[in-house]
Parts: sequence; structure tokens; C-alpha cells
Amino acid sequence: MKIARYPNLTTLRRHHDTRRTVPNLIVTSLVVTSLVVTSLIITGLVGGAARAGTTDAAARLAMGGDASTTTTSAPTTSAPPAPTAPVLGTVATGPPERFGEPAAAAAPSGTAVVATTFGGALVVDAWRSAAGTNAWTAAQPLLPAGFSRSYDPSATATPGGRLVVAGGASAGGSGACLPGGSVFVAATPSASQAFGAPVLVDDSRGSTGFDDRPVVAAGPPHVLWAAWSHGPAADACDVVGRHDVIEYAVSVDGGATFSRPVTLASVTGGAAFGAALVPLPGDRSAVVWTEQQPGGAVAVVAAVVGLDGTVEPPAVVGSGTGLPLVLPGASFYAFTVASATVVQSRLVVAWPTWSAGQGVVRVAQGPVPGQRGTWATTDVTPAAGTDLLLPAVAGGGGSRAMLVSAFHNRATDTVGYQASTVGIDATGGAPVIGPASTVVAGVPGPGFFELGETLFLQRSATAVTGALVTGGTAASVLQVARFPTLHLPVAGGSGGSGGSGGSGGSSTSSTPNAGPRSGSPDGWAIGAIVVALGALLVGARIRAARRRARRRTRRRHAGQGRVR
Repeated sequence: MKIARYPNLTTLRRHHDTRRTVPNLIVTSLVVTSLVVTSLIITGLVGGAARAGTTDAAARLAMGGDASTTTTSAPTTSAPPAPTAPVLGTVATGPPERFGEPAAAAAPSGTAVVATTFGGALVVDAWRSAAGTNAWTAAQPLLPAGFSRSYDPSATATPGGRLVVAGGASAGGSGACLPGGSVFVAATPSASQAFGAPVLVDDSRGSTGFDDRPVVAAGPPHVLWAAWSHGPAADACDVVGRHDVIEYAVSVDGGATFSRPVTLASVTGGAAFGAALVPLPGDRSAVVWTEQQPGGAVAVVAAVVGLDGTVEPPAVVGSGTGLPLVLPGASFYAFTVASATVVQSRLVVAWPTWSAGQGVVRVAQGPVPGQRGTWATTDVTPAAGTDLLLPAVAGGGGSRAMLVSAFHNRATDTVGYQASTVGIDATGGAPVIGPASTVVAGVPGPGFFELGETLFLQRSATAVTGALVTGGTAASVLQVARFPTLHLPVAGGSGGSGGSGGSGGSSTSSTPNAGPRSGSPDGWAIGAIVVALGALLVGARIRAARRRARRRTRRRHAGQGRVR
């Protein structure tokens, strides 16, 4: 370097600053560009996932305005394996026709199982157990003050571990009659403590209507959702009220108080019955129900509701023919009620339907709600002489759901239970049902006064938990089944009920890792990261060369005197 080119120190510094700034600008540009590209690619992946139906349910589940139709499409994925056998535990035993309408909820610190007791007091009983044990407390009756009977239990667990049971309560009546039927919830201060006094969600005493089939589900901390069928007093003795509508209410203080009920209008004009709840992040919940026509046709409907009473326009999930009220060879009533959960941000719904003279279970998965598309369905058909009923679904981890159904053998009036794994097709094809495995074989009946309208499954961090009733001519048994599942986060807290898994029940998880694909957004993201790392390496080499140049300059300056 010639000193004559630098008449003073300021000029010399400017030259070094320029040499330092230009490479730094290059390096910085490379790094920033790479990071921006990476950010855009990741954003594109998220946006693409939203378009493909794999975004977080909190951000995407909004059904309003969908022109969705239902199709039966060929599956594009292979059948998943049969689920791992559950751990079964006996909660209580009794004479025939003692237990019915079972519901279960699981919290990290305990499990609650509830069942309606037929005969005697006709009230909802609740049992509790500590986590990891099969030791159950004595039954605790749940009946609000001023009522004489309770019915139709549902259960959930809050993110904080409290156990909550909902039920209907009536001030009188007998058999199917529910005059003044109302909705209540009862909660435990913690999973290890007994249930507190029931709180009324909706009091229909002295009104012109009645409530039936309530369900409860836990959302974010302190949020409880409740939904039920509401009909005019004239229908209070009908098995399914001819003019029923669905109502819901929400609590933001853990169940101490509830909002005024909001009515969900019928879509098809049929009797709306059997609500299921799927809590969603973002202070929303999906409500799924069945609308029944006088001729036997049914439509399964879903809507998204908010804490503030907003209701997105509902969408029809599917349709078909409802089960006959009494199945061939059965000694109990059967109902066409849907169960729902969210898997990979897709709404998964299962309901029983009558097809070719047989009870089958129809499983549907929809597009990302809020987007135009179709619902794809798959039917699960039992062996000849057998009918399927009471399906329940819950998120099982990853891109799979758990399906548990009851089966009824016409020749022996036997009710057993089976479980399958449901594979959710990320491309929007039909759900793929794996082979069924028998959970409980059952014993010849009759042994039931009423099985109930639906089963209940709830997903926690380590298990999908459900309650089952088996019965025969000698005895009836209330059991709990715990299916192991993957350790994945549960959206909306501990999930819900009404057949919804963890629902809310519902779970939030990533798509299965298939590795980067050539030319795919995954590959571009990896390439952008490589460019950024390369830019950092080039920058390091430039800085090292710059330091060597400065040392040479200082040595030359020392030999020629100070530059002014």
C-alpha cells in the first residue's frame, strides 16, 4: 500500500471503513435475504397447510358460508393398524338394567365416570379414581336442589385438572317424560375432591319448554361449554322432541355462572337432537348435531360458536337414514347421534346410519372449515346379523383418530364394543378405517333399560378414555377403557365430551414427517437455510482477511512514521 494515497488519518479510516462496509453489506444482504426467503417459505408452508387443511384449528375453524357437499371418495392412504388394546377397569356392578348412558372424563390427576342409575332414585351417579389406579370412590349422586331425578350425564376435565359433570334434571315425570327438564353442571375443586353442589345452566321449570341430552366440554382455562336439545313442553314425553332445537351456553368462570342460552336455528327444518362439542382455541367451539325428519331421513350439521354469542352459518356434514328406534332383536332404544373431534385441523364426524337394512357407522372428514370443498365419507359395516351403533371419535395422536362403537347381535340381544383407528387423509380423501378389534365381547341379553344416545371419549396426554356398559340377564357392569395414545398437545385444554376427544377433544399436531421433497417448499426452506449458513461462512473468511490486511498496514505505517 502506498502512503501517498492517504494524506491523513481520516482518509485512511474512510478507506478501511469502505473496505469493511462493502463486504459487510454483501454478507448482510446475503444473510438478510436468506432469512427473509426462509421466513417467506415458512410462512408459505403455514399458508399452504391452511389451504391443505392442516393449520391450527384456532385460526382456521370457521364454517360460515361453506358450499360444502358430501361425497364418498376412494381413500388415498393405506389402512392404519388396529389400536392397542385398552386397559379395562370395573367401576361398579349391579343387577340387570341398572347402568346406562355412560360417560367418562380423564384429567392428569384422576378420572371421573358417570352413569344414570335406573330404578330406585333415578339420578346421575359419579365415581372418581386417582390417576394410574383402578380404585373407585363410592357413587356420588348428582341432583340439583328442587329436582327429583337426573339423567343424560356428560363429563369433561378442565386444563387445571378439575372434573366436571353435566346432566339433565327434572322436577317430576316418569319414563321418557321430562317436565321442566333443565341443565346442570357439577365440578370438583380438584380431581381428588368430591363434586360440589350442582349449578343450573338452564332452568326450564315453570317455562313452556324442557331440556334434554346436555353435553359439557372444557375450553381454555375457566371456560366451559354446554349444549343441549330444547323443545316445547308438548314434546316433553316424546323420545325425540318433534320441535327440538339446539341451545348452548358458556361459562368463563369455571362453571360458577353461565351466559344466557343461545339458540342454533335448524338448517333442514327437522328436529335437532344430540349435540356434540369440540372446543377450539381462540374462544370458540364447534357444535355438531343431528336433524331428524319425520320420514326417517337425517342430516348431520356443524357450526362454530363464540363466547360472545356469535354463530357462524352452519354447514351440512352429511345425510342418510336414521337408525330405527328399536333395532331388530334389541330390547332397548337406539338413537342417531353424531360424535365429533378435530384431527390435523379437520373436523372428523361419526354417526350411525341405516343402510341396506343394517346399522352402519359413517365417518366423515371435511375440508378446512371456512373454505369451499367437499366432505368425504367412509362407511364401517358390521358382520351379517349385527348392527353398529353409538359411535364415538377422539383424536388419537398425529393424523389418526380413535373410533369406538357398540355392536348388537340380533340373535342373542348381545351388546359389545369394538375399536378402530381412523387415518385422516391429508389430501382431502375419504378417511381410512383400520381393522376393528373387540374391546368387550358382551354377554347375551336382555340386560339394558337404555344404553344411551352416544358413547363419550376424551383424550388426555397419555390416553383416550371412555366408559362402557355391558349387561345381560344376570348382571350389568360399568367399565372404563383407557386406550394409550401419543404424547401430543391437546388443543383447547383437556378436550371435551359428547364423543369429542380431547377434543376437544380435540388435538393439535403436525403433519407426519415425510422428509423434504425436491422442488417442494420444504426443499426451498432447507436451501434458504444453507444459503444463510454459507453467507455466514463467507463473512467469517472476509473478516479474517480484513484483519490480516490491517496488521500488514500497521506494520508498514510503523516503519514510515505517523501519517497526518
